[in-house]
Formats: sequence, C-alpha cells, structure tokens
Amino acid sequence: MKKTSIFLVGILAVITLLVSWKVADNRAVITDGLCNFIDGNGVWHPGAGAAQMVATSSGQVSYVCKATGLPNDTGKTVHWDNENTGATCLGGANWKMIISPNGNGSVVCHMEHE
Repeated sequence: MKKTSIFLVGILAVITLLVSWKVADNRAVITDGLCNFIDGNGVWHPGAGAAQMVATSSGQVSYVCKATGLPNDTGKTVHWDNENTGATCLGGANWKMIISPNGNGSVVCHMEHE
C-alpha cells in the first residue's frame, strides 16, 4: 500500500500545484482528468475513473471522481480512507472512497490550500 500512497501523492501534488497557480486570479478553476481507485478487493486501478477538481480563490479544493466496473467480490460496500490505507489525497487525509457491491466507485477529497 505504501507504493500506492507515494504514487497517489505524486500525481495529486502536480495537480495541486497547477490548480494553486491558476487560482491566483480570484476565480474558481475546474480541472477534469483521470483518477485512481482501489477496488473492493484491495487492488489498485490507476486511471480507472473520471475526476473533476474545483479550486476556489478562497483556497478550498474539492476533488470528486467516479468509476464503474470495479471488481468487488465482498458482496458489501467497501470504504477506503486515510485511516485504513495510509494514502493521502491532495496531500491531506480528508478523503473517502466507496466501492459499491456492483462495482461503482466514488472518491471525494477536500482540502484547504493556503
């Protein structure tokens, strides 16, 4: 899982730097891209979902990502977060990933950027 965390942090750090640079002109910036998922079985899927990041001039950054077709053999909804993975999102611990029993996934991440 450590390798996953390092990879996620690296990708999101670059996105965060680009967003913080664009926010300087006092308007919200919306950035679309791909995101990574951990499926219901604990397997890493890079670029599995479509993401949207919104950064406001007040320093609020929200990152939302959705994916379908993720394996989940548990028969239950699986929750991933900083507490059970050690991974960060946008350099912080404030994120949640949910994988439904039918393989739909979502990630929500929030941070305050100064």
